[in-house]
Amino acid sequence: LKNLQEQYNVQKQTIVEQASSMQESIKSVSPGTQFENVILPPTLRDKAPVRPVIQQTMTTQLPISRPLPAEEIARIKRLIPSTPYSIRIASTGSLANAKNYTLSFIQEGLNDVFITVEFTGPNSKQYIVCYGNYQKESEANQKLLELQFLGFEGEFVPVNLPYSILLGEYRTEDQAKSSQRNYTDVKDYAYLKSNQFAVASLAGAFASEDIANLFLQQYSSLFDKQIVIR
Repeated sequence: LKNLQEQYNVQKQTIVEQASSMQESIKSVSPGTQFENVILPPTLRDKAPVRPVIQQTMTTQLPISRPLPAEEIARIKRLIPSTPYSIRIASTGSLANAKNYTLSFIQEGLNDVFITVEFTGPNSKQYIVCYGNYQKESEANQKLLELQFLGFEGEFVPVNLPYSILLGEYRTEDQAKSSQRNYTDVKDYAYLKSNQFAVASLAGAFASEDIANLFLQQYSSLFDKQIVIR
C-alpha cells in the first residue's frame, strides 16, 4: 500500500515527528567529557523528586485515514455468491463522460451498470464503466456476446475485479437504494448486488485489496466501511 501511495501520489495520513532536538543535545557533549556516577543513599533516593513526564500533543487539519485493521487483512468478508467478474463496456479519463456513458446504457435497458476507478499514474485516473456481476469469466463472456447480438456497442471485455467497498446490507432493494443517498461523495460508484437473503450496496470494483484501500482513503464517508470480496 505504501508503494501504491507513493506511485500514485496519494497522501498518506500519518505524521512523523523527527527527534532533531535529541540529536542536537547529543552533538553538544564533547568526546572527552567524563561523567561521575553518584549513588544516593536509600533515604535520599526515595525522597528524590520524580520529574513529571510532559506529553506534547500535535494537532493537524489533515483528514484522518482509516488504516485496514490486521484482522480485516487476515480475513476479508466474502459476499455470497462471489461474483468477481464484470463486463467493461467503456473507459474514459473523464468522470463526466463516464456518467454520460452510464446514463445512455441505462436508457437502453442496461440497468446493472456502474462506474469504478483504475489508477493510471500520479494524479490521474481512468474511469471504467462496467456491467453486471458474474461468478465465472465464461458467464461474462456469454453475456457480452448476447449484448453484442442485441446491437449494443462498447468495449465488451470481461474483467476480474473481486474487491469492493461495502456500504451496507439491506432486506429490500428499495432500502438499499434509499441508503445510497447518504453517500453523495461516492454516489457515482454505487451499485447493488442481490441474493435470496439480502441486498448489498457497494461502491466500486477493484483488482486488488490495496487499490480498494487506496480508493477508500480518498472519501471521508468510507473511512468506517469494510472492504469485501464481491
